[in-house]
Amino acid sequence: MNTLRLLSTVMFALLFLGLTGCSKDKRLENQLTSKDGVWKIDDVHWITVDQQFNPPSQVVAEGTTVNPGIFTFHDDGSGSYEFTINGQQRTGSFTYIVKDELVSLSFVFQNTVGAFFQETIAYTGSQDAKKTLYIEGVETHQDTASQNTFTAEFNLRKRK
Repeated sequence: MNTLRLLSTVMFALLFLGLTGCSKDKRLENQLTSKDGVWKIDDVHWITVDQQFNPPSQVVAEGTTVNPGIFTFHDDGSGSYEFTINGQQRTGSFTYIVKDELVSLSFVFQNTVGAFFQETIAYTGSQDAKKTLYIEGVETHQDTASQNTFTAEFNLRKRK
């Protein structure tokens, strides 16, 4: 009898842990997309590296920008962003997934017909409070003449 009671207690605990793990991811998904899914970027610390291939050159810039723009998350797992850093406007779209209480944003595009162009975006985010989100990662834009790498740490707040 004690073995059966112990077994049912363990099974209940495992079921409870499994359900709470799933519900935290679902809660994060719901928070991402609530109120039209718009998150204001409070600030971003960034580094850009612009490289020209011919003649070879490189320019590195670093800074912090306050209130540069927004990220938007949609219910279908897609999203977009628009912000201005160091006088340069950046816009783009991405897909995202939520797993283990982390949100991962990604986008890959490559054009090999005609002029070569490639763009990759990879960001990962976590939430420390209901209305805040921290995202960090990198974007790379490359063509036959140049490459731009943008590395950033964003602090986002749910728009009211």
